[in-house]
Amino acid sequence: MGYIAPIQPDLYFQYINRPAPQDKEDYAKVTKVTRTFHDKVYRELEKKEDLVAEAETKVQQKKRERFVRDMFMEEGKGVHINTYI
Repeated sequence: MGYIAPIQPDLYFQYINRPAPQDKEDYAKVTKVTRTFHDKVYRELEKKEDLVAEAETKVQQKKRERFVRDMFMEEGKGVHINTYI
């Protein structure tokens, strides 16, 4: 086990007494971020990815619907509930 030195209280006082520029009006002002050159390219790539993902979900949904339809078309599988065949 190593020795851990005690925290000196004067460090806290230095932090408390630090100069803060609160006198200015724009003391906490955040400037607007400028748009980068590649921003348009990234947006186009995101749109393409969204379109591909949307197309994939449509294909999967059609497959699922076809599977369920074919499953119910078979005789006696989920078509009649609480009835005798």
